[in-house]
Amino acid sequence: MDAAVNTLTSKAELAFAETFERVKAELPGAEQVLVRELRSEAIRAFARTGLPNRRVEEWKYTDLYARLDDAFGPLVGDGVEVRRDDVLGALGARLAGLDCHLIVLVDGRLAPGLSDLDFLGDRGELLDMAAALAAPPAWLEARLADGESAAQNAVLYLNTALMSDGVALRVAAGASVEKPIHIVHLHAAKTPVGISTRHVMVLEKGARASVLESHVGLSTTPAQHNVASDVSLAEGAVMHHLKIQREAEGATHLSTWRIALAESAAYDAFQFVGGSGLTRNEIHLGFAGENARADVNGVFMGASGQHIDTTMFVDHAVANCQSRMLFKGVLDDEARGVFQGKIMVRQAAQKTDSKEMVQGLLLSERAEFDSKPELEIFADDVVCGHGSTSGQIDEDLLFYLRARGIGELEARSILIQAFAGEALELIANETIREALGETVRGWLAQRVA
Repeated sequence: MDAAVNTLTSKAELAFAETFERVKAELPGAEQVLVRELRSEAIRAFARTGLPNRRVEEWKYTDLYARLDDAFGPLVGDGVEVRRDDVLGALGARLAGLDCHLIVLVDGRLAPGLSDLDFLGDRGELLDMAAALAAPPAWLEARLADGESAAQNAVLYLNTALMSDGVALRVAAGASVEKPIHIVHLHAAKTPVGISTRHVMVLEKGARASVLESHVGLSTTPAQHNVASDVSLAEGAVMHHLKIQREAEGATHLSTWRIALAESAAYDAFQFVGGSGLTRNEIHLGFAGENARADVNGVFMGASGQHIDTTMFVDHAVANCQSRMLFKGVLDDEARGVFQGKIMVRQAAQKTDSKEMVQGLLLSERAEFDSKPELEIFADDVVCGHGSTSGQIDEDLLFYLRARGIGELEARSILIQAFAGEALELIANETIREALGETVRGWLAQRVA
C-alpha cells in the first residue's frame, strides 16, 4: 500500500484505501497503462485529501467525514438475477412506458441482456465502459485524461480509483438520436455494496441527443453509490440531460457531473431527487466557446432525516454565453436541504447573461434549508443575478383556496404541486415531465394525508 495512505484517519477512509488495494488488479483496465496510472494517482490524491469535512468551504453543510462511518466493498460474484419486468416495475408505469433506448446497470454492472446497445449504427459509438477501459478509443482516452487533470475532488478521486463500469457514448458529427437514451442504475444487492460508475458522453459538432439517468432500487439494503458523468459538447451540439433519483433511504448517493460546452453548444439539464438518506449532487459547468447556452434546473424533496445537497459551479470563461438555473426544494420532518451555486464570470467573459434562483418550501418547523448562491464577476459588461428564498406555505393562498370550498389537505397539496411544478414545466419531454409530476403527487399523498 502507498505510504501516503497512512495519513488517512477515519474508518471509512482506511476502508476505501484497503478496498482499492484488494481489488485493483481485478478492476477494468488494470492492464492498460493510462487507466492504471489514473487509478493510482487518484487513490494517492484521495490519501492526501481524505474525506471532506465541514472545514472545507464547499462541504461545510455536508460533513462527509462525519457522516460516512464505513466504506462498502464492490459487489463480489454474479449478484442478484434481475428480469426486465423487475427493471420496469422499479421505474414505475410512466417511465416504464417511455419510448427510449434502454441501458441497464445492475449494482454498477452493465446488463447486456436487458440493454439496447446497437441503436447508434454509423451515428457514433456506445461502449460498455468496463470493456472500453481495457482498450479505450482515442476520444475516450482524451476525455479521461483531460477530466482528471483538474478534478480536485475527493469523491471523484474515489470514483476514478474504483470505477467498475458505465457507459461511453460518442454521437458523431451532425448525427441525431431521436429517442432518449435511458441509463437505469438499479440497486438489487442483498448485502451492503459500494458502487462506482463512470459515464463519458461526447457529442461531436452539430450532434443532438437526450440522456436520462435513473437511479432506482429493488433492495433496501444499504448501498454507497458514487457516479460520475463527464459530458463534452462540441460546436453546435445540443444535449438534454436528465436525472431521476428515487433510491431507498439506506442509500448514500454521491454524484459528480462535469460539462464542457464549445461554441454555440446548448445544454439543458434537470435533476430530480426524491430518495436516499444522504445525497450530494455536484455540477461543474464550463463555457469554453462563445454563444453557448446552458439551462440547469431541478427539484428535490426530502422527509424524515434525509440530507440533500446540490452544489454547482458555473464557469463563464468566454464572452457571449448564457446560463439559467432554477431549483425548488420541498422539505418535511427533519429533512435538510442544501444548495450552493457559484457563478464565476471571468474577465474575458463580456456580455455574459446568467441568472440563478433557488427556493425552499419548509413543511415542518424541524426542517432546515441552507442556501448559498454566489456571484464572482471580473467582467464589466454583464447581466447577472441570483436569488434565494425559503419559507412555509403562504397562508393567504391557503385561505383563498379554502374559501372556495377546497379542504385544507387538498389545498396544501395543490400549492406544493404548483411550487414544484414551476421547475418541472421546464422539462421538454412530456412523458418524463408527467412521470415526475406523478412522483410528486405520490410523495405528497404520504406527507400531507
